[in-house]
Amino acid sequence: MFSIKVTTKQTHPNYSYDLKTVIKELTTKKVVAGFPKGQLNAPHYEFKWAHRKIKNKPPYPSIIDVAIWNNFGIGVPRREFMAEAAKEWQKVWTEKFEKIQEGLEKGHMDVQKFLDTMGLEGASIISRTIRDWTTPPNSPYTQIMKGTEKNPINNPLVDSGDMKNAPRHEIRSVEQ
Repeated sequence: MFSIKVTTKQTHPNYSYDLKTVIKELTTKKVVAGFPKGQLNAPHYEFKWAHRKIKNKPPYPSIIDVAIWNNFGIGVPRREFMAEAAKEWQKVWTEKFEKIQEGLEKGHMDVQKFLDTMGLEGASIISRTIRDWTTPPNSPYTQIMKGTEKNPINNPLVDSGDMKNAPRHEIRSVEQ
């Protein structure tokens, strides 16, 4: 969520669109990205390589469970991918908002569409961060289990790809 502080006129004299309307919409809505509420228990995560050595029986953990375990280091090394993705998303927000501010002010861009675009970008950043994460590395055993002995794979946050493909976004009112 971000806020806008208006210190000058509420409408721009050269624009027919009411800037006050844009400001109201932007200050009453927020966009969230990640593993949104309501999707926390589904779908379930089945470890791709677990059948080789580990009996992974239902009930499987939810994707949000696996994301939390990895992000906070619960039972596995800590890999703070959400904080890293948030830093990147903040940069994107700043760059994109500066570029489209005039379009919002002129009424050429709908606030809902802007928030939806930014939410899609946030979910994409989280997916890329999960895909590209390399530290701390998987253990040598896990790397072999994810790949082969000749071609081990060190991709600590990707096993089946379920968590990488799970990030979504939602536009919510500020109260939520």
